[in-house]
Amino acid sequence: MPRTTREKAETTITFTRHQGTAECCTADPTVAKRWERVGWPVEVLGRYPGGEPRTWQTAVPWRAAVRFSRLDRPKRARPAMGTGRFTPKARSSEQSA
Repeated sequence: MPRTTREKAETTITFTRHQGTAECCTADPTVAKRWERVGWPVEVLGRYPGGEPRTWQTAVPWRAAVRFSRLDRPKRARPAMGTGRFTPKARSSEQSA
């Protein structure tokens, strides 16, 4: 069996609305490592004849897949409206005239 090339290494995400999950499958080892890094439970689906992993899968809550977030990270509290960093510059009289 030939190695999967970069052009053929695809990633699919299937959203299951009734279960509230996203089933993710990939043939790209970089994507699988990224999933492991953020704490998603990754399972090897297929292997090359030599025993090396070929494809991976995981199932996560769909919101985690949409935002690509960590499963163990608590949600951050959002600042109240109007307390952000943006402060508009005062208009000079030249601009208003």
